[in-house]
Amino acid sequence: MTKQQIFVLAFTFAIGLFSGFYVYVTGFAPNYNNEIPVDENVLDNSFAIRAEQEGVCGMAGVVCPSFELLSNRKYRYIGAHSLTEPTPEPVTGYIPRAEFDKLKNMVKKLDLLELQKPGPYCQTTDNGIGYRYNVILDGIAYELNSCGTRFYNTPLYKELLDLWEMMAIENVEAELSFSLRALLIDWFPRTE
Repeated sequence: MTKQQIFVLAFTFAIGLFSGFYVYVTGFAPNYNNEIPVDENVLDNSFAIRAEQEGVCGMAGVVCPSFELLSNRKYRYIGAHSLTEPTPEPVTGYIPRAEFDKLKNMVKKLDLLELQKPGPYCQTTDNGIGYRYNVILDGIAYELNSCGTRFYNTPLYKELLDLWEMMAIENVEAELSFSLRALLIDWFPRTE
């Protein structure tokens, strides 16, 4: 074998090894770590969050976005939509384990009864958007609102805003994916 053939074989092997590692890490490992299948019938009510956005998004015949996060890390997000349109398919998925554990530990450490008490702040007056949460912890439900309670502007409030942002991005990606599929079907109709 010549030096050039050895170089080509070594280079091909190295590229193949790198490509295989990349596909494993980006494709399979996150699914193994974060999306472990869960038996839906074994859910407990030790931790769950149900959230609704309110305020200006609810004007002019629009339903505000909402989400539900269950104790198995599964979420269900429904984006804003018109009252005249059918309710869109919810975007579902799993919150990464590290983020879920961080949120759950934060909720467990806080005095949720204290956060429910009336407070002087109301986010809705600042930007017209408010958030209402029903947090279930160990079978007890706590109602937290970004308007008129001590919950506004706490670390938990900020953490939940990050969760809203993540789910909104997932929703946009799902809508784009659906639009792209519809576009491809229009461009390349099946012929049978």
